[in-house]
Amino acid sequence: MRPRLFDPGWLFVLAGMALVGTCVILPSQARLEEARWQRDRARALESHVQERIRRTQRTIDAIENGNEATIRSLAASQLNLIPVGTRAWRDPEVPASPMADLEPEPPQYPPPPRLDTRLARWTDDPHTRLWLIGGGMLSILVGVLWGIAPRDTVSGGPGPAESDSDESDGDWEDPEEPDDDWEDEESDD
Repeated sequence: MRPRLFDPGWLFVLAGMALVGTCVILPSQARLEEARWQRDRARALESHVQERIRRTQRTIDAIENGNEATIRSLAASQLNLIPVGTRAWRDPEVPASPMADLEPEPPQYPPPPRLDTRLARWTDDPHTRLWLIGGGMLSILVGVLWGIAPRDTVSGGPGPAESDSDESDGDWEDPEEPDDDWEDEESDD
């Protein structure tokens, strides 16, 4: 028997390994991307809070240093007090409210990652993921069993295609030939 150059069972093994590997890798990658997205959101929020603290500290320093414009602005906006001899409308040299300067622009969050493919949805769903893993394992089993030869060809004996149908192994008797033991008993009588 000539050896095969290529065993088709390897195709089943490779396909099964790819399917099982996909069921493991894709959900893990999705969780990793989700964690990275949450980290980036936390960084953007942290920079927003740091900017707010910096602006608040700048306003506190201006009040402690006795900055006339900041103090008048706070009195006008928070306490509804205006200095004697000034008009009720807004003074152009005094900011409307220092509170508006305290709040920075809202943080810009990165968009959430989304791998939206049919395979990603199948591997993320626990029910279909179980079926995919089972199918992959079945494919690996078929591929491994594909290359197993019958017992006769492994031991060196003739395989099923090489055996001659006219020859008998000696284990079976032809039902049409009479057995010699039975004939001897009948002839003795």
